[in-house]
Amino acid sequence: MSRITMVMLATVVVASCKSNSSGGVDTTTYTVRVTTAPPAAAPVSSAVPIAVTVMKQVNGGTATPAAGVSATLAVTGGGGSVTPNSITTGSDGTVSATWTLGSITGVQTLRISVSTTDY
Repeated sequence: MSRITMVMLATVVVASCKSNSSGGVDTTTYTVRVTTAPPAAAPVSSAVPIAVTVMKQVNGGTATPAAGVSATLAVTGGGGSVTPNSITTGSDGTVSATWTLGSITGVQTLRISVSTTDY
């Protein structure tokens, strides 16, 4: 049984500013937290679950789950696939996917990027 090493990359912080109803500017910061990480090593061609939660923080307040944020997942090294590769966070701010690893022993990488129109 061949084993591979995996790396999962996440876009960590997204910040935006927009005017608020009182004429000031709100600063919003988004962070991505890995809630279900893949194992450090796994057999080639195996399927591993992954999940991340997107958190939203306005003006330095308490971070809360960010619903409705688009996430794109892409295998960036080692082959394999991820399903789904585009998903929107639910009310709990979480997206989940299955990463099917490539068939060659070595490092495998996955990138998770988020975007929002909240700016």
